[in-house]
Amino acid sequence: MTGKSKKGRFLIPLFATFILLPLISSCKNYKRSTKPETDLLRQTLPLKGCFTIKLEKVLSFYPSRSNPSALRINEVLKDRKGNYYFVSRRRVLFLKYSGNGEFIGNLVKRGEGPGEVRYIYYFTITEDNIYIEGVSKILKFDLDGRLLQERKIERRYIPFDILEGDKILGTFPDISGKERKDSLGLFDREENLLKKYVSTNPIKPIWIRYEDGGLTGIIHPMLIPRLVWSYDRKNKFIYYGISNRYEIFAIDLQGKKLLSFGRTLKGENLSYRDREKIAGRIKIIEKSQKKQLIKKLPDRLMYFTKIKVLPSGYVAVYTPSPDSYYMDIFDRKGRYLYRLKAPSGLHLEKLTVFYDGNLGYMEETSSETVFTEYRVVNPSGIFHGEN
Repeated sequence: MTGKSKKGRFLIPLFATFILLPLISSCKNYKRSTKPETDLLRQTLPLKGCFTIKLEKVLSFYPSRSNPSALRINEVLKDRKGNYYFVSRRRVLFLKYSGNGEFIGNLVKRGEGPGEVRYIYYFTITEDNIYIEGVSKILKFDLDGRLLQERKIERRYIPFDILEGDKILGTFPDISGKERKDSLGLFDREENLLKKYVSTNPIKPIWIRYEDGGLTGIIHPMLIPRLVWSYDRKNKFIYYGISNRYEIFAIDLQGKKLLSFGRTLKGENLSYRDREKIAGRIKIIEKSQKKQLIKKLPDRLMYFTKIKVLPSGYVAVYTPSPDSYYMDIFDRKGRYLYRLKAPSGLHLEKLTVFYDGNLGYMEETSSETVFTEYRVVNPSGIFHGEN
């Protein structure tokens, strides 16, 4: 996603094997500490290993064959009725497909009128509703695609969740003078701040210069400290952390700290080859920027880029490496279990966890999009268990 101003430009990337195999090469650089991992959870569990997720295909179809617009898709979602939604933020597409892969329609249109948005900033699906954030508004739909509400907003929330009473739980830009922090807060339906839970230090982008003198500010979550969180809707807990320190906190909606947990990891500095790989994964507009980025990358990557409360209640923490992503799994008490990687040919950061614990995956060519849904066979109980 890119935006432009007179002073510069900002770039924010938006971000099957049949046996369990130990991951050797990606784990050998991490050493286990004998010290307690947190102050609140005074215990250290032995490293149980890194494993490849075993997947079983549930279904597969080609969204672009029934609707040629289903290309350059950002994300895929699934609701509790079994419908799928393929989203393109910039092209303002929220394409709905049935569980059989039949195209149903586009929920939103580009524009300023009722039910229209100029850009899709973020979106979320609850048990009964779909929420789409555009410029200065949030649209609320039922699962049949009917527009129920158009809500004007003054802030921008990326990401956000909707709680009881139309409260907004979300990350919002906290700006003071020239400094910007990201803060996590709870707002009522009139957008009054009820509770501010945590804020980052001022965000410092990695500035890359264009040939014409303009600037690109890169704030990719694996490169600079960012606020990352996930909401446990059943238990009404918030799990959050700031990515330059591997410690996750669990709090209730009043802000009371319930638990903290993490891992004691010792990484190695990035080699030049590592830097080339990372720069290749960042969407740079001009090729000349790649060399600048390689020089300005941090010595080490951040510890994590995403937290996800799984349907089972277990917590998944997505950790980056120069080549790929891995998923660290913690139980409901914050105890570390193991690290997971995607099967060969798949990218873990592209596997979307659905409400039922299945995983969705999209692959694109220049002319076609293919979607596949998988069920996790092993490790059993981690993704599909009841929360």
